[in-house]
Amino acid sequence: MWYAFYSEKQKKIIEQINILNNRKKPSSNLYKLYNSDKIVEITSVFSYDDYNKHTDCDMNFDDAIYMGIVDEWISVGK
Repeated sequence: MWYAFYSEKQKKIIEQINILNNRKKPSSNLYKLYNSDKIVEITSVFSYDDYNKHTDCDMNFDDAIYMGIVDEWISVGK
C-alpha cells in the first residue's frame, strides 16, 4: 500500500523532460484506492510502511493533492 499524491506541476515537468529527451514515458499512473473500486491518477507514491501518516511524506511540489491510500497499480496514466 502507498500514500498517493497528484501534482499538476510535477506532471508538466515530467512531460517537458520527456519532450526534451524524445521519450514517450507516462507522466502519471493510475491506481486503485484502497477499499474502493475508484481509480485515481497519481504522480507520486510513498510506501505506507515507511511513513506514519501522509503528512510525513516529503512532497516537493506545493500543489500536491493527497489522493488517499492506494493498493493496486492499474496502468500508466496520460
